[in-house]
Amino acid sequence: MTLRLLLARRSADWPWVEGELRRSAPHHVEELVGLGRGTLTGHYWEARLRYQYIVNGQRYSGSDRTYVGPGTLAAAALRRWVPGIPRRSTVRVYYDPEAPQRAVLEPGARRSLYLDTVLAWLGVGVALLLAAGIA
Repeated sequence: MTLRLLLARRSADWPWVEGELRRSAPHHVEELVGLGRGTLTGHYWEARLRYQYIVNGQRYSGSDRTYVGPGTLAAAALRRWVPGIPRRSTVRVYYDPEAPQRAVLEPGARRSLYLDTVLAWLGVGVALLLAAGIA
């Protein structure tokens, strides 16, 4: 199980405090996906966030919207989500009580994420077998 998936599961039970959104902007990302002839260019959007919150008198800052992936959204969803939370607005910040510097705005994990993770690892296994000439 990946660390982010584990954190997503745990975050569903984390307490929350009110925090302040300091920055909220959409960001277009372009990256190469794959190897060799199968290389594709992936395009996606992510929310560039920065928020601050206080736990037990200590100030922290965070940037994770969710742990259920890299925080990517379809362009239409991102345009709805980011402008919907203006800078300097109050947000609910869910934090790890054992490590308060670890926080997220949207706790928990979708059930489909587990299937996505299994399928990704199966894909990696098949790719390795093909590269080794076994399959």
